[in-house]
Amino acid sequence: MSEYRLYCGRCRSLTGRKNRFCEQCGYDLNRNSSANIPVVFGKVVEAQHREPESILGVFNDHILVSVLGEGGMGRVYETMKCDSGQRFALKVVHESLRLRGSSHIQLLIDEGRRQASIVHPNVVRVFGLIQDQRSGQIGLVLELIDGDSLDKVLDKTGKTGFDLETVLLMSQHMTMGLKVVHQHGFIHADVKPGNFMYGRGSEDEQSIKISDFGISRSLKAQLTGDGKRLKARTPGYSSPEQILNQPLNVQSDLYCLGCVIFELLTGVRVFSLEDVATCDQDHVREQAPYVTDVRAEVPRRLAELVAALLRKDPHARPSSANAVLEELRKVQL
Repeated sequence: MSEYRLYCGRCRSLTGRKNRFCEQCGYDLNRNSSANIPVVFGKVVEAQHREPESILGVFNDHILVSVLGEGGMGRVYETMKCDSGQRFALKVVHESLRLRGSSHIQLLIDEGRRQASIVHPNVVRVFGLIQDQRSGQIGLVLELIDGDSLDKVLDKTGKTGFDLETVLLMSQHMTMGLKVVHQHGFIHADVKPGNFMYGRGSEDEQSIKISDFGISRSLKAQLTGDGKRLKARTPGYSSPEQILNQPLNVQSDLYCLGCVIFELLTGVRVFSLEDVATCDQDHVREQAPYVTDVRAEVPRRLAELVAALLRKDPHARPSSANAVLEELRKVQL
């Protein structure tokens, strides 16, 4: 049987089991032994000497290596399996929200069930739900992407946008992801740069993958009027019907996709987000700027497609993600 490694209860650094004090922070390991973290690694990890020098904690059989991101509902960690050393992402609801009730946990469970049904290169893969035996907390195990969310990538580019070839490829990847989501009977309902991952996934190819199905909804329920109105949304990337709290369909996701493509091309949002109420009113009432008014070299066909995606009337937008994808493939740079 493998021997355990001991991590300091204060700084979480790897330390010798026979040490009295932590070599990193001086913590008294004997006096406060209950706070220390013993970890039993599998033969694969031991043979390859892949034990991390420091950890954040342990979640079931996953070692919490680092924090990848954090939102209002939860936190996403980079993890390593104790036995195999495989790396994953783990999404966990904030403990304070979990203790208030089960609704946020149910959202996470529902998200896992929806996203796990989709296996596609342009959708972040879900491997399942696990429960930590110590805390009782639920975690959603996700494909780890070697890259950043698209909003962080946009922040690095400044207000210039990407080169046209990159935008066209990104747009095709995003649209393909949405096409698959819709084919599986869901509306994503929160299409924004922060919910696209840009990097290398399990296929080891650079691509964009759609993620975060936390507020996605059944397309059938929305179309029949059985679905609840969706109040959760992201200002600046909301369709007029979302803002007006009306039933949604695939065209709502396509409007938000148009907002993202516009920003990729220009480096700025369709409408300013300095004041949320004004931004919402603009999305409902004001005609969106034409892309070439902001960036003249954008091909006419691409500019017209973005304008079509940003039409106020859902019925005036492209009929499906597949229709958008076909149009993107016809764009000549």
